[in-house]
Amino acid sequence: MSGPYKLYGADFSLYSGKARCYLQKKGIPFVEILSTIKVYKKFIMPRTGVSYIPVVQTPEDEVFQDTTVIINELEERFPEPSVFPPTPQQKLVALLLEVYGDEWLVIPAMHYRWSYQEVNQPVVYQRFGSLVSPRMPKFIRARLGEKLGRRFK
Repeated sequence: MSGPYKLYGADFSLYSGKARCYLQKKGIPFVEILSTIKVYKKFIMPRTGVSYIPVVQTPEDEVFQDTTVIINELEERFPEPSVFPPTPQQKLVALLLEVYGDEWLVIPAMHYRWSYQEVNQPVVYQRFGSLVSPRMPKFIRARLGEKLGRRFK
């Protein structure tokens, strides 16, 4: 396989956003592929064994899932300029901040996504619905998204 890296994710996914920002910051050429139900069934789950995004596919057809793994693998391939600070102590602090962000800041992020129903949920359900059927009318995507999104509440 030649060409750009492929980022399988969703525009509203917290971790897809992290991977997207990393790829953009490093200037790594990539295309983003919306992780529809079809993409999950035909690519993500068979290649990773899990149903989590983001997933990065390299031009050599290697597949990485989990933003920490994605960043570490790509830092080896694109070491300059590094996203990590230069000293071991600074790198340790950066990695601790990453763990804090990944494991603890997701709690308030999900609170703000799901707790303000009248403001956020119509948009969230539309976006989830686009994973099921991106070309359907908005009202159908909203209903499908509501069914899919319930499991994340």
